[in-house]
Amino acid sequence: MEEKMEMEESSSSLSTLREGEEDDEHDSKERVLQRYFLQEWKLVKSLLDGIVSARRVSDFSAVHKIRSIMDKYQEQGQLIEPYLESIVSPLMDIVRSRTMELGATSDEILEVIKPISIIIYSLVTVCGYKSVIKFFPIRSYAYHIWIAAVKALNTPGYVEGIYQVIDIQTGCLNLRAFGCLLSFSFIDWTHKILSSAEDNIIDHFRLLGAVEALAAIFKSGSTSVLLNVVPVLWNDASVLMKSRTAARSSLLRKYLVKLTQRIALTCLPHRSATWRYMGRSKTLESLHVTRECNQLNDSVNINSCGDSEETSCFEEEDMDVPDIIEDIIELLLSGLRDTDTVVRWSAAKGIGRVTSRLTYSLSDEVLSSVLELFSPGEGDGSWHGGCLALAELARRGLLLPISLPKVVPVIIKALHYDIRRGPHSVGSHVRDAAAYVCWAFGRAYYYGDMKNVLEQMAPHLLTVACYDREDKGLRELAATALSSLVKFEPEYFANVILEKLVPCTLSSDLCMRHGATLAIGEVVLALRRHNYVISTDKQKVTAGVVPAIEKARLYRGKGGEIMRSAVSRFIECISQAQVSLTEKIKRSLLDTLNENLKHPNCHIQNAAVEALRHYVPAYLLSTENKGATDIVSRYLEQLTDPNVAARRGSALALGVLPFEFLAKEWKSLLIKLCSSCEIEDNPEDRDAEARKNAIKGLVSVCETLTEAGESSAFLCGEDGHALFLFIRTEVMSSLFKALDDYSTDNRGDVGSWVREAAMDGLERCTYILCKRYSINQEQGSDLELKRSDNSNSDQISSYFDADLANNLVGGIVKQAVEKMDKIRESAARILQRILHNKATFVPHIPHREILEQIVPDEVDLKWGEPTFSYPRFVELLQVTCYSKYVVSGLVISIGGLQDSLRKASLSALLDYLQSTTIEILFSRKILLNMEVQTPVFCAGVLDSLSIEPCQPKGILSPPDFSGTPISQDEALKNGDLIDEDKLNEATEIITETCWEADIEEAKKRRLQLCEMANLGTAQISKATEKESKKVVEKRLESADENASYSSLVGSAGF
Repeated sequence: MEEKMEMEESSSSLSTLREGEEDDEHDSKERVLQRYFLQEWKLVKSLLDGIVSARRVSDFSAVHKIRSIMDKYQEQGQLIEPYLESIVSPLMDIVRSRTMELGATSDEILEVIKPISIIIYSLVTVCGYKSVIKFFPIRSYAYHIWIAAVKALNTPGYVEGIYQVIDIQTGCLNLRAFGCLLSFSFIDWTHKILSSAEDNIIDHFRLLGAVEALAAIFKSGSTSVLLNVVPVLWNDASVLMKSRTAARSSLLRKYLVKLTQRIALTCLPHRSATWRYMGRSKTLESLHVTRECNQLNDSVNINSCGDSEETSCFEEEDMDVPDIIEDIIELLLSGLRDTDTVVRWSAAKGIGRVTSRLTYSLSDEVLSSVLELFSPGEGDGSWHGGCLALAELARRGLLLPISLPKVVPVIIKALHYDIRRGPHSVGSHVRDAAAYVCWAFGRAYYYGDMKNVLEQMAPHLLTVACYDREDKGLRELAATALSSLVKFEPEYFANVILEKLVPCTLSSDLCMRHGATLAIGEVVLALRRHNYVISTDKQKVTAGVVPAIEKARLYRGKGGEIMRSAVSRFIECISQAQVSLTEKIKRSLLDTLNENLKHPNCHIQNAAVEALRHYVPAYLLSTENKGATDIVSRYLEQLTDPNVAARRGSALALGVLPFEFLAKEWKSLLIKLCSSCEIEDNPEDRDAEARKNAIKGLVSVCETLTEAGESSAFLCGEDGHALFLFIRTEVMSSLFKALDDYSTDNRGDVGSWVREAAMDGLERCTYILCKRYSINQEQGSDLELKRSDNSNSDQISSYFDADLANNLVGGIVKQAVEKMDKIRESAARILQRILHNKATFVPHIPHREILEQIVPDEVDLKWGEPTFSYPRFVELLQVTCYSKYVVSGLVISIGGLQDSLRKASLSALLDYLQSTTIEILFSRKILLNMEVQTPVFCAGVLDSLSIEPCQPKGILSPPDFSGTPISQDEALKNGDLIDEDKLNEATEIITETCWEADIEEAKKRRLQLCEMANLGTAQISKATEKESKKVVEKRLESADENASYSSLVGSAGF
């Protein structure tokens, strides 16, 4: 009942909107966004109005409704931002006014604040706190709320409320409030929280909030006030850092590190280190400053710190440094050794910030302490943290060139850091951090100061970049490179290298066994290609590699996926090399490939498919027919398997089977694959990758069946004729349906994978049909005509006709004007190949000359760029048979969220329409199925004549079709709106009326046109209201009408 009332309310609201109370053209952009982007805005607004009128949340279900609506926009927070002020401001006004009335000591104020805080929190999760906090009360209001809250700190049961207020108000806290806050018992409360940490979950979250709040206060607070509380807070933080509670929570340690470094910054005088390296500038204006001047300043500053004279650097040695600073630096250095990266990163930033306030001599001591982290006895965490700290010092100009000789050697060691731990190694994160240090050097220093350093580090950087042992691609390249050497000493490789590599396939080291497995396969294949026959014993040993790996269960654990890919490649290599296998091993390897085909990792599946492509012809073609039938039946059965990975792999496997496995049951096989290309009925079974693979398998099967040879009995018989007709009707139809797959999930437009595969499949099937069509044309279809009646003769001649060519080009053109750059580029290049293919001519393409002008046979055309592709393809609006495809694709692009794409597509359309007239809407049949909507459309056109011309306020404004008198006249003629005897009079009214003059006169003339067109004003209003209600009902049928692009295209009538 409640949903029905909401539907009626939305329907009534939209009807009112259509009647003219809200004008999209003349309203501001924000108001238009409010009406269209958030469909539930009416409901949200009514709920907010109820809260504001009651000055509190009286019905908690309203909070849940608002929160559920906001959760829909988690990935599109920008759609909510136009509403933030309308939502946040009244809610915060309630908090302010009710706090003043009830007082912070009242229990009732918590009941007011809590539900409002939930609404604010839901907005923060969608739009971010920075967007929301802009609409919080001005600071004077926040100040009074803080004063009232602080005074109530000693009130029993109110600590929870204060904690909530801390979380909400930190961002807009008035600095005077710090003094009041700290002068009362807030420190006593935080001291209690920090010193009495318990294992209770609620207490733990309160502890996190208190530490984070203190860190935020020390970031922006008044130094004179904060210095008074430093001893207490530092003691609490240092003790807590060593507690079991901190040891179990990396987030707490991160907040404590952040708090302690800000305590140190509060204790140190705010000063800029005059000794720091004034490195490369980041502003364009400063590029005019000569490099020589900067280098001169640097050399003076650096040298001055090395002399014994009383320079500025040594004068700073007299700076008083509080004793607490040394303890804080020690804590930060220990943070660099932490087991969690987030803590080490925060500690590194703290080292950089604190060092920037110190003198040169003290900073040098800090650097020495950081370099101690790179000692051999330290763990990988220390090396990683040390690299991060060095990078921070370099970025801030605190690591002078004079210190680089001490730093560079440890960085080089870090670049090669690799420690064995059992069957695996650690060190990739250390090497990554060392590379980050090198990047920081490049950003911070001039080339002249880095010349010697570059000469030392460049070889090591190149080595790590090319030969890092964590890169499995490197081992694959190394195996291929090894096979390239076989031609020089084949006997040595067969007798020595293989013997050394085979035991390594069972090594406990993942990298070793992975590389050895790949190398054996590549070497065996290379020996075969160079006509070297491996001995029977060596073949037997090679054949036993995979069974031994599986017996050792080396597919398990971290390296299982890597080894599966390597084993598939190994099977592919020995299949091409024709290594002798026993029947038992043949079955075992086939089972291995079948298991890999069902693996969810696409790389493993693809490797298994390539192996199967060579394995089946090498070892299974000689099998009896029953074996072949069993293999095909297994893969066909898996096409409907609940496991989506099995469906993906089986579809690809069918595509690589040889002709002998496919010919017998070709029709049932193709029917099953065509069915697998369609969107599954059960939403839980839907998988875009499975449909994409089904398309690939379907097209590959068609190619395999049709490439049997022109003289083969299969193609020359009835099966061949039926096969081509099946491809012409069923296969092409399935591919055309796949072009309408606009499925989406949390990964985005996953249907684009299907559409891209469908376009590729349409191209390949087109060549299949055109080749057959060409052969029939050349041979006159003599043999087939003798065995066929007249109806079959017609079918033979229609393997590829004008209708099919029109649908083919139209479907590809639609994809060429849609919103994804990759799809547009792929579609344009496919169309280019079809039009200009020199090997296979594609006949019967309508308006081929126009298409070849739009899509010329040129290379390096930037089809992916919207400003290049849209102006070209929009020219196809002049061609009736392609116009509907162009418009349906433009609907998606113009209605997209990407601003640059929307502007490019809309600009191309408007530029084209400005060069034509409204006649195109009718004569080119761009607007389809307009019979029912004719009154509404005509009323809209006539209404546009009465609107006073004005400058459109945004891209949402409709194009002005009022145009010239000729275009309006042609619109009436083509639309059959006016009887022939009244046509002259109507034309005279249109051409002689000054539509930009008096509005009343324009309205009068418009009514005359309505009467001539038999469109009374009552009829027009009724039709408008009827259509508006239809739109509302259609929108309310689904919770998300734009769940797919196809719904958007369908709602536009295409």
